[in-house]
Amino acid sequence: MTRWVWCLALAGCVDAANEIRFLDDTWDHTLKLSTGLDGLSFPYAPTSEVRLELVRLGGNDEGEFDGWTFTTDDPSVLEIVSQDHAGGATLRAAGDGTATIQAFDPDGRMRRETRLSVATPDELELAPGMTPGHVVPAGEVFATLPDDHVRAVLMMSARGYPVYGVPEGLRGEGVDLQLEINALFPYHPGLLFRSEEGGAIVLDQQGEEIARWPVEVRAPGELVSVTLDNLEERAGAEGEPVRISVLAEADDGTMVYGVPCDFSLDGEPEDRADGFYYVKDSNQPMMLRASNCAGKAFRDEIEVHAAVGGPLAVP
Repeated sequence: MTRWVWCLALAGCVDAANEIRFLDDTWDHTLKLSTGLDGLSFPYAPTSEVRLELVRLGGNDEGEFDGWTFTTDDPSVLEIVSQDHAGGATLRAAGDGTATIQAFDPDGRMRRETRLSVATPDELELAPGMTPGHVVPAGEVFATLPDDHVRAVLMMSARGYPVYGVPEGLRGEGVDLQLEINALFPYHPGLLFRSEEGGAIVLDQQGEEIARWPVEVRAPGELVSVTLDNLEERAGAEGEPVRISVLAEADDGTMVYGVPCDFSLDGEPEDRADGFYYVKDSNQPMMLRASNCAGKAFRDEIEVHAAVGGPLAVP
């Protein structure tokens, strides 16, 4: 296939190869790739694996990247686990530092390169639900109801900057823990867990424990209040998914997460859940009510601004 190269008198000539970009699977795909920038979210957490692909801004032709290969200049930072020789490769974050990844066409010409980094997180938090709103820092208690399935998002940062990827070493002690794809924010690790008698969620990195969340189980009778928190809507951007969190408090002041309630939006019944998801639309004020929380007579209501069409479906 022939690609035309247009020359502008003021801007000069731009090689079509400059349209090629790197894209990783931690990238926020709701964002649009712009000229000159790759679709990459890093630094990556050590031990995480990242899928790296080549894309063309105008769209790929079938087989366009057949025979292309990747190299790394420092496998002690980022090693190439496998590559499909069709514009894709799997990288493993091996250790803190920075490495250069280069892409070569079948003729051996280097066509794109990027500098990627790996950083051990120094701050870790669990956000109940599936959006990064209310958070529980490592070391603090994450309390739930007995045998209740709870979703959470793992938030990591190093020196104040977000860290991406799904690190190895996440495990449960007395907790049935599963990793899952986060339907709303796939670039943050999603957790689904339950516990009958309590335990802990632990993250080990390279043989050392770097984070622990004690998990306590509270009976519904210990709850003294349930409120709806719209922090995410107040901070969220127009058209973005947000979550109204159910914040329950036990009689000793501990916050309890994963408490299910019956929801209604402007009087119309919605699904029973431990949070309510929707797309923010400031032109659509509605009343959201939660009731019968944890089988108790708790109820609360707040005004939300949800897009026409109702709540956002989340599996």
